[in-house]
Amino acid sequence: VAASFDGAVLAGTGRRGCCFSQAFRWSRQDGVRWLSPRNEAEDSSARAISRDGQIILVETRISTEMQVLRWLPGGERVAVTPVSESHQGLAMNADGTVVGGAEYLYHSPDSEQPYLWSEAGGYRILPAPEGADGTRPTHFDPDPAVVHGTFFVDGPEPGDPAMPMRIRWRNDEIDPASLVPMPDDTLQIGQIASAQSLQAAGIDRYEPMSIVWMDLQGGILLGSEPFSNQALIWTRSNGVCRLQDWLQALPVELPEDTRWEGSLVSPDGRVLVGLGHRKGGEEQVPWRVSSEVPLADIVLSAPGCAAPAG
Repeated sequence: VAASFDGAVLAGTGRRGCCFSQAFRWSRQDGVRWLSPRNEAEDSSARAISRDGQIILVETRISTEMQVLRWLPGGERVAVTPVSESHQGLAMNADGTVVGGAEYLYHSPDSEQPYLWSEAGGYRILPAPEGADGTRPTHFDPDPAVVHGTFFVDGPEPGDPAMPMRIRWRNDEIDPASLVPMPDDTLQIGQIASAQSLQAAGIDRYEPMSIVWMDLQGGILLGSEPFSNQALIWTRSNGVCRLQDWLQALPVELPEDTRWEGSLVSPDGRVLVGLGHRKGGEEQVPWRVSSEVPLADIVLSAPGCAAPAG
């Protein structure tokens, strides 16, 4: 699932029939609109959405042929990549005019070849550092000439795990000053939540929460208890809470016999999107909760919530 800046438009992937995935967009005004398949054998999945919700980045596959495209508001498809066996769409800039991704040259993530596509310049390959594996763009800088990404290098000793590195391209060329080890932001932010025993959230275990989505500004984390998969939310204002308790304290009326799961928060921090699992998990229902203020700043007196980290 992906959300426009204000969370008013969502993009995601659903099922078509028994065997095929299909990209969709949702808004309160238009409801759900599905990307029309080119033929009955096409799979499609949404990967990103523009800031205003008008353009959606989609991957399509027919048998072994993959292609990345932009899905425009009128239903038009604009091809981003050639048809191949392994193109991926990984990121899109805020206005949907530039796309970054990677192609697996030998059907392996270790051999990723990064690319950019833009309305002005079309499709082109980005350079990768010598000896790098898995080079890929990850996000776009406010400066339109700059693209950020990651790659891996071998560890210092044989058998050591590969080391993640940062990379920055400026005007499609590598900025040598950007090639530095990547601090584990996931771990740093996760430690905020992990340092709080789940017992404080009313869960009789001491394992840290498994994180499934995070705001890298450290305001909200969505995750679960590792063994029961009970959905959790951590905010800077409330610490760790059961997601169901947190939603009910907003207050949100929740149907019975439904297991709640958080998927993401919109970039403006005011809309939470997730899935509700009914009938023992056989039925999945998307849901959306919006607020006039950032969700991370709401202070709740909910059962099963820990004190926020100091």
